[in-house]
Amino acid sequence: ADRRGEREVYVGITLVGACAGVVLAFANNAVVFALAWGLLNVPPAIRGVRAAFFAKHVPPAELSRAGQLASSAGLAGGFAGPLLSPVLAGLFGSAGDDRWPNGFVVGGLMAAAAHG
Repeated sequence: ADRRGEREVYVGITLVGACAGVVLAFANNAVVFALAWGLLNVPPAIRGVRAAFFAKHVPPAELSRAGQLASSAGLAGGFAGPLLSPVLAGLFGSAGDDRWPNGFVVGGLMAAAAHG
């Protein structure tokens, strides 16, 4: 982050997460699934870069709120994902069905959109 700058690292990691969500939606084997899942979970691990980015680009009066919103978005996704999973499977079918897109694909695309 020191060499590239916080903005570039923060945006790059977020794009990696978004791409991983798309790959996760179309994963056809366990290795690709595991790699995409791991990359999808990288963005929360860069809280220090996020804090440095916010310190430089967010007005001091809004700094606390911006950090809380960023953290709460991740928590909301962690709560909503398991709740929406059976709903998506009911609406779009499960991975064993011959329907496309199935609930898993739609969930992966929703994860990509949330990161983007």
